[in-house]
Amino acid sequence: MKAALFGASGKIGRRALALLRDRGIEVRALIHRSPLPEELSVGVETVTGSVTDPKAVDAVVEGADIVLQMATTKEDPATFFDVSIKGTFHLLESCRRHRPRQFLLLGGDAAMGIWFYPHPEPIAESDPKVAYPGYYAFSKVMEETMTEQYRHQYGLGTTILRSSWVFENDDLLNHFSLLQNVNPAEKGHGFGEPSEETLELVRQGREHLPILLDRNGEPL
Repeated sequence: MKAALFGASGKIGRRALALLRDRGIEVRALIHRSPLPEELSVGVETVTGSVTDPKAVDAVVEGADIVLQMATTKEDPATFFDVSIKGTFHLLESCRRHRPRQFLLLGGDAAMGIWFYPHPEPIAESDPKVAYPGYYAFSKVMEETMTEQYRHQYGLGTTILRSSWVFENDDLLNHFSLLQNVNPAEKGHGFGEPSEETLELVRQGREHLPILLDRNGEPL
């Protein structure tokens, strides 16, 4: 069995590549700007290029049994359309021609407006997609919609996975400065200092606030 990977250099991509290789599955990966770590590149066929190039995409997809699309970009108006939307379109078109057994899209819960819109009930596959404002969430909706349509129109075998916020190693430490990167007043984020009313409840012992401590017991 052969797997074609797009976005193999990313956090999830590196883990997926390692698992596939460990299970004896032949891997071919498209490499754009970030090379694979040396320990992962052994035994992996690589093609240098971009998902924005249909020929490079075709070279990776041809002969594959499964195609895993993990390539994406964040809030960059100059690249999100070409990479996330047109890139996924190029992959789907290539799959339509080469007919792999399964096309797997790594989407995101941003397509459902997680943390922005209220979700009083568990999210179901049939729920409408309601992206929160921004290029990234919009692209996640478009990726899923295109994938669904290729299944309906062309009978392509597809699987859509929705990832949440992904951390690795000490990534979490980089997000203690969230207030520098987001607007605390923006709907849904909920970041900011506790209100004076909440602090008064803490002083009275009627409410508690979690405090993250370091290894010496000091607040971070």
